[in-house]
Amino acid sequence: MAVRNLDHAPHETRLASRSVYPRDMGPTVATESFAGRDAETALLRNLVRETVLGHGQCALVEGEPGMGKSALLASVRAEAGELGCQVFAAAADELGQEFPLRAMVDCLRVADDTEDPRRAAICGRLRQECSAGVAGTGEDVVGAAEELLDLVDQACGRRPVLLVLDDLQWADRASLLVWHRLCRSAEQLPLLVLGAYRPVPHRTELDQIRRGVRARGGVVHVLGPLDHCDALRLVAARAGAASCGGELAWLADRAAGNPGYLTELADALLRDDRIRVSAGVAELSAADLGGRVPAALTTAIAGRLDFLSGQALATLRSAALLGDEFSVHDLAVVLHRPASDLLDALGEAVRAGVLAEAGSDLAFRYPLVRQALSDATPLAVRSALHREAAEALAATGAPPVLVARQLLAAADTVDEWTLGWLADTA
Repeated sequence: MAVRNLDHAPHETRLASRSVYPRDMGPTVATESFAGRDAETALLRNLVRETVLGHGQCALVEGEPGMGKSALLASVRAEAGELGCQVFAAAADELGQEFPLRAMVDCLRVADDTEDPRRAAICGRLRQECSAGVAGTGEDVVGAAEELLDLVDQACGRRPVLLVLDDLQWADRASLLVWHRLCRSAEQLPLLVLGAYRPVPHRTELDQIRRGVRARGGVVHVLGPLDHCDALRLVAARAGAASCGGELAWLADRAAGNPGYLTELADALLRDDRIRVSAGVAELSAADLGGRVPAALTTAIAGRLDFLSGQALATLRSAALLGDEFSVHDLAVVLHRPASDLLDALGEAVRAGVLAEAGSDLAFRYPLVRQALSDATPLAVRSALHREAAEALAATGAPPVLVARQLLAAADTVDEWTLGWLADTA
């Protein structure tokens, strides 16, 4: 049928199944509260309805971590199930890239303990490929891929199919090739192929899939942050209220509309009993009106950045010393490195949505992220780093206000140089 003939790919030692592979995969939902995605939900649900009528399609959702991609996919899966579709879903993971076809095998529920002999046979093929090691021919992977495509063909012959794969940025190359073939053939079948991915790490294969989806009239949607009203609605819902008070709203604004950060912020405050609800309005408790961020929240946010390279994270931690907005020149001065050495790390952070251009400078898109990076450094070390940054900036003739900001952040470090600079500047 239409989805046959997988492009032959070079052999790669990657794989997936409940018994052949390390562990099961399944889609995750970033947040239980779902707000501000009415347009995206309507768009994807309309594609489901078209698929039920026999008009297949492919769609991709791109978004930074925490934007609610998984929650959006979950809502579409529920809609498809209610309309009688067969739903196949999984999420790729980083370690799974070492196993050929792992993502697609998980998605199509292939396991060697299944009662379906065809699925068991696919597992057998992949096990042979694994035992062949890196010197294998890859023929078993190609054969297994063809059989996976046949499974989709047969499923579409019974009922409309929704096939969902989250975290495509981690999918193994063989799975992405199968995904590409399915996208090319979806319009000929009652098949909706739906995927979601982060922009970082960058994958050339995803660029090719994205171009192909657009060329065939499919949907490629970039999921952006929530607007101010929807962001506050999400926080209020987590707190069991109708709206947010001024102090809580100010703190929520530091998440810059990222649903994942907003959810973690609200949950951390609730765990610490720092939100009170009165007459339907959620507000920080009286002791917390200074807008302090819970330590557990900064730890959770820092953990969300572990997909970045070590070089990018180290550069961002130094940039966090300079505030929400900073110049590349000042960052280079603080790091005692030429600006050209920072291009790769800063470019990665921009592509990941952690940084954004702010005129001639760069800025943290999420103040909560900058604070998490800063707070992750022990206070004594952070004070010493601010002190060093102040002296480095002063040595290059930086405006006194920039130097003073660093000294204020290192208030516990008062030495001869600091007193001399203050006397000279005053």
